[in-house]
Amino acid sequence: MRTRFAALAVAMLMALAVVAAQAPTAQAQPVSCRNYPDMVRPSLRPRVDALRRLEREADDRLRGLDTRTYPFLAGEVRKVADLIADAKMLENEEAGAKPCRNLVPLVRAICRTAALAFAAAIDDEEKGDANKDNRKAYGESMTTCERLIGLGPLNTPWRAGE
Repeated sequence: MRTRFAALAVAMLMALAVVAAQAPTAQAQPVSCRNYPDMVRPSLRPRVDALRRLEREADDRLRGLDTRTYPFLAGEVRKVADLIADAKMLENEEAGAKPCRNLVPLVRAICRTAALAFAAAIDDEEKGDANKDNRKAYGESMTTCERLIGLGPLNTPWRAGE
């Protein structure tokens, strides 16, 4: 059991290291008015996949299968949110989309919002708060993010808004 957990932890850290190594190249991409989601998909997909892995781990934590604490998971989610987009990347994305005639979805902003809503939902779970607003916000924004990236949505309790 510990060996499998250690192997999973090493694999996650390696994936995050690869994603972090690619971060500087993602900042240099200009926003194009045509097919912007298709342009950022290759750089964002690994980051969104990392967020989805953390969602599965948080689901395991809800079921009692994972021993990592909620604050640890929320911290990891916030790290992934910073990898998806930092303030400069969001600013560049917004500035690049302004001159476009048609509406351009701000993919990085949507996916980062989803990650931060997920971190807030995890924090709510740690506090024992029954407020489902953050889960609903996460579910809606993450579904939009996954659609723009080309992934199918996950079905976990973290996306339940009822």
